[in-house]
Amino acid sequence: MKKQNNRLVFFILGILLFVISCSRTNPNEPSEHADLPLNISLAPAIAMNIEIGQVMATITCGNYVDSMNLAITDSVASGIFEDLNPGFYNIVIQVFNLEGELVAIGSGSGEVVSGETTTAVITLEFVENTGNLEIIIEWGLFDAPSTILFLGNSYTASYGGMDQILTDLTTAAFEEQVLEADNVTSGGYTLEMHWNNPVTIEKIESGNWDLVILQEQSTRPVDNPELMYQYADSLCNLIRDNGAEPAFFMTWAREYDPDMIEPLAAAYNYCGTNFNSAVIACGRAFQKCKEDYPNIGLYSGDGSHPNQCGAYLAACMFFSELWQESPIGIEWALDETITDEERMMLQQCAWDTSLEY
Repeated sequence: MKKQNNRLVFFILGILLFVISCSRTNPNEPSEHADLPLNISLAPAIAMNIEIGQVMATITCGNYVDSMNLAITDSVASGIFEDLNPGFYNIVIQVFNLEGELVAIGSGSGEVVSGETTTAVITLEFVENTGNLEIIIEWGLFDAPSTILFLGNSYTASYGGMDQILTDLTTAAFEEQVLEADNVTSGGYTLEMHWNNPVTIEKIESGNWDLVILQEQSTRPVDNPELMYQYADSLCNLIRDNGAEPAFFMTWAREYDPDMIEPLAAAYNYCGTNFNSAVIACGRAFQKCKEDYPNIGLYSGDGSHPNQCGAYLAACMFFSELWQESPIGIEWALDETITDEERMMLQQCAWDTSLEY
């Protein structure tokens, strides 16, 4: 299983992002839009002899998502998001070296106000670079779990629950039951709600788990990632205090809003980096399946929850990541509506995604 290759080291880079709202029309008339210029000093990275190849900024506000690669000139990365509606914007910054490896990540938020200038302060935290691309390192987990607790909402609970689906899948794969799993789920639940739910806390404190998997409410990583991080931190600490390891169930973009995957993935990856935890990239598997196998539908009628194929694909991702084995060839499928051809394609997609992410 892949260990995390980006554990935090103790170098903190403070950056200022100047959120400047300026008129796009006649200066004598009130403007309904504003710009968001970003200016980031790369001097701390340069001082560590890190050659920066890419700085990516992603902003979100409600359903609005936009990303750009900032221009790098000398020791500064800069760019401008133009013609934004006023409001609070979540900002995610990712810094990569010339080999495309993530070397620093950070997030924050700032308010864009027409005619005013505000400042958002984001702390970029450096991540470790092994310097050897051949090394495969674990994401905090060293052995395949024998007991798993899933904490989530209706995404996790779909089709009998991911706990039961994964139990059935692993039993079929290994020809014996190797997993005991359970869940605490409720419709629309956030990590904040789980933190305040005595049932969730009691389940964690029972100490019966090797692994506790956290699934945030589907839009909170985009709409309010700071609140996600706050309660992910609290839950991760509680989980480790009770002898288990935390991991994250990265969900998927809405069917009608595929670009949602970028800020969603950034938020989950931020959790993986900061809390030294595995991230099961089910959302990336959905994205890849739509690209490679566009005839396979993954969503239920609401364009949000998974159908049988979507739930099966997610289970194959958990199998691939947690057992570090290919699911290709497992004959069990979630139900008879999944054809043999679809089963094989979904297994292949999960394994390919696991190798990539």
